[in-house]
Amino acid sequence: MSLFPAYASKDADDSRDLAGKFDLEDQDWQQDATDSREKFLLASDDEDNSKAQEEPSQTAPHSPLCQDFYLDTKIDRGNLRVSTLYYPGRPQYSVAGDEREARRARKRRACRYFDADSTAAVADAADDAEVTARVAAFRGMLADNPCDEDLWLRFIDFQERWRGGAAALAAAEEAAARRPAARALRLERWRLAAAHLPADRYLAALRDHIRTEKSSRVQLELWERLVRALAAAPGGDAAAPAAAVGAALAHSARGGGCALAYPRLLFVYGEFLQAAGLWERLVLLLELVLAMSFPPSEAFPPRPNPPRAAAVERRLRQHEDELIASGLPLSTVWARVERARAAAHWRPAAAADDAELAADPQRAPLAADVAELLRPVADARARFLLLVQALRLAKVPPLPAAGYVLRAVGGAVPTGGEALLPLVRAARRLPAAHPARAPSPASAATALAALVDPPHYFSDDTGFLSWVEGLWEAAGDWTGGSHRLALLCWRLRWLHALALLAEPADERGRAELRRLRGVARAALRQHAGGAALPFALFARLEAAAAGPRAGRAAALHALRAALRDAACPVAQRLLVARVVSELGAAVEGQWAVACAVLGRAAPSDDELSGAPPPRLLADALNECERRCDEVERTLAEAARAGEEAAEEDACAALLPGAAEWAGARALLAPPARRRELCDRLLALSVRDLAAAAAERYYEQSACALARAAAAHQRAARTARALAPRHPHSALLALLGEGAPLWARDAGAEARPAGARRAAHCAALAALLPPLLRAPPARWPPRDARRVARAARRHARAAAGGAPLLALWLEAEARAERPAPARALYAALDAAPHAKWLYVRGAQWCGAEAAALADLLLERQLRLHALRDELEPLPAAAAAATAAATAAATTAAATDTDRTLDREDI
Repeated sequence: MSLFPAYASKDADDSRDLAGKFDLEDQDWQQDATDSREKFLLASDDEDNSKAQEEPSQTAPHSPLCQDFYLDTKIDRGNLRVSTLYYPGRPQYSVAGDEREARRARKRRACRYFDADSTAAVADAADDAEVTARVAAFRGMLADNPCDEDLWLRFIDFQERWRGGAAALAAAEEAAARRPAARALRLERWRLAAAHLPADRYLAALRDHIRTEKSSRVQLELWERLVRALAAAPGGDAAAPAAAVGAALAHSARGGGCALAYPRLLFVYGEFLQAAGLWERLVLLLELVLAMSFPPSEAFPPRPNPPRAAAVERRLRQHEDELIASGLPLSTVWARVERARAAAHWRPAAAADDAELAADPQRAPLAADVAELLRPVADARARFLLLVQALRLAKVPPLPAAGYVLRAVGGAVPTGGEALLPLVRAARRLPAAHPARAPSPASAATALAALVDPPHYFSDDTGFLSWVEGLWEAAGDWTGGSHRLALLCWRLRWLHALALLAEPADERGRAELRRLRGVARAALRQHAGGAALPFALFARLEAAAAGPRAGRAAALHALRAALRDAACPVAQRLLVARVVSELGAAVEGQWAVACAVLGRAAPSDDELSGAPPPRLLADALNECERRCDEVERTLAEAARAGEEAAEEDACAALLPGAAEWAGARALLAPPARRRELCDRLLALSVRDLAAAAAERYYEQSACALARAAAAHQRAARTARALAPRHPHSALLALLGEGAPLWARDAGAEARPAGARRAAHCAALAALLPPLLRAPPARWPPRDARRVARAARRHARAAAGGAPLLALWLEAEARAERPAPARALYAALDAAPHAKWLYVRGAQWCGAEAAALADLLLERQLRLHALRDELEPLPAAAAAATAAATAAATTAAATDTDRTLDREDI
């Protein structure tokens, strides 16, 4: 039954003779046959000597033929005598230029004689010679240039791509030892250590380097990494991060460490409490810390409101009863009750206010629980950073969403859906057809609602919004001068982002817009003083709430005030002019920028109706070029000196700086000059971007060039080329995601080393378009599969944090072939301290709900409801419980009415 007739008769005869001599079920015989056949085929591999070689005298027997059954040709012994059939089973591998293409090629080839591991081994063996040659070439270049940070980063990337994480980590450790002051090499080393070392070895390495490190700034970075690693360590609990923060504070006090150590370490620990759902402890900690460092305030903390708390409890119990009687699966009921209780019980409750505190001790944490972390702060910079970190822990994202702002206030891992708020605000400046541009405020609000976890400030049903507003008011009262101005500008940006979520066509949306305008106006009256910058930022909110004409009028009013004020800093004047160019017509923007650059009087209404004189624009451009040359010369001299520049403080990061000159130049420059400036940005080295001032200047310049390129339909391509150098810029990440497919790899050769690693902002920006098109509940299975693949890719790069992991879980559950368990296990491995991943997993993996609830208790995360207490009662018991609940509700309502009557009297 051979495929070749020339061998059929011989095969048949041999098969008949051997049919009775060999037992085909004998495993020893099959192994001998396989070894003999392999030796024969390897001997016939050489075509030149194939005729001279003779068949071994003792060849493997052939399988007997049977006319009643089909015999697979792969087992037909006659076919194995034809050497041409052997080569497809042992393909020749070649090194592909792209790793992904090589991987696809290996998958396409059929593994007939080799399993997957053997095939990979053959490919690695074929690549080994060339990889060794490349490594030797890198070593030679590094021997000639041991201080070249770009070359070290390229070598580390090469090692990670072709030799694995261990080789890349060894190269990063060698580079950090050669260049201990290089921030980029230090960050790369610890990124690789976190990704490729076991948890215990990673923690041990951090502790060892903390003991031997001399720089207080680097020590602070290592302590922050240690606290985050302890929070995410397998088998950890809530006590380990708190103990690490206490040890870090004691170590800093003994060694005279960084003055900003306490606010930054406090934020890292608060970030863990936020992710773990321990909001009662977090709120208590913030209130006590601020009370120790600032004078008493009428606005913060807000006084308890017993009638409101009673109304919230009544609604909560009614909602729980409806869920229990709904007939839904117990896992779904538990997840929904957990979210409802977390939204209502976020602030510590007094023992006299709640009779159920004995069953839930975490509802009322004691001051002794956080006493070891309480420190008074006297330094002015540290006090301001403490307020900034308190607002961030209240879920207010730092704005503008840029890398230099995150560097000034301390980096963070997203823990909730509020991380999408900066992206929604940055998306307003995208072209109308961009996929990340929200088609309506309602779609943006729905996108955030899919990932937001309680408590949140998008409504004031439970009082959390009032608490956050009280913190804003107190922060403005506790500061003054530039610190107060910086906080006010940040608050106006945050209010503007919230206004982008309110639908003007809806009555509820209009009410929200009126509320936001009232809050902004009150803040301006109280804290703005005579500064023009806050009124320019208010113009954006006015445009979102009252229409473009109202926003344009407010922006022009702020511009005239800034140009009249001789004491107004030039950087603030330039930012006001940029707001006018954003909200007004193109001609008005040119007038505003030219007048702000030259310090000229504000144009009249008649002048604004026409284009500015070419001479005026040329003079303004020349002035911008001169100022930019001065700034770039200063930054280049500092980079060549190699000295470690001081970090920019949080106040300076929230206010406009010298980088506004680069933004004005991009608005006034012709297209050819902008392309030249873009090429200069792409030619910068890692050392040129090391200092905080340089990172800010070049990042803002890149954003301005990308925005200006939109006039010539080159915004996406420009942002795609510049985004790898500034991965934390929301605008560049969103613009780059809208690039056409043919421009996706544009400028790949010019990208810096390490550019292929994603940041949190870039990962969330990649998944924002499908969220804006439709909420996860309405995703078709095909779209859900695409989102799941993209989320899995970013999650493997450790980007996106808990929001991206939650989105991955939602997409996997709605895909064509649902696999939520796989996403859930991967998410819990990546963020075992993120409480809401357990709750979301219980909704989709009902069989694991009991185990997930037990894990919350085991890891000492916040658990509001036990599954057993949510079991539906029998009919008689349910009727008695309903009657008792109704009587208690009536009594509580009567007491509330009496309380209100006394207050009125």
